[in-house]
Amino acid sequence: PSRNAPMDVAFVPPSAWAGRYSGNAIVALKGSWGTKPAGRAFGDRATRRHPALLMVRFEDGEAKDVVDLVTGFQRANGERLARPVGVAFGPDGALYFTSDSHLEGLFRLRIRKPVD
Repeated sequence: PSRNAPMDVAFVPPSAWAGRYSGNAIVALKGSWGTKPAGRAFGDRATRRHPALLMVRFEDGEAKDVVDLVTGFQRANGERLARPVGVAFGPDGALYFTSDSHLEGLFRLRIRKPVD
């Protein structure tokens, strides 16, 4: 079966994002190569699982829900713009993530508006 396993996880430190999301986890999902109907890489590219950055919200040390933080790395036809693999918070409080294909490099994410 086609799986979308996490590549990396970083917990939001109190110094990042004005402390609003401290203790929550940011998860990088690279996306799968598996496609329908057979689950291999040679089917319909549009059916691959999408790459994304997710936030797992914790309350009293227990995971409560998962929300999309950054999506849109894959177009409707299955073409990918990036595949997040690494996540880390920098000393400036921003989240940095890497992609190992397509737009390779280091990306910086700042939060201007809180995620509800």
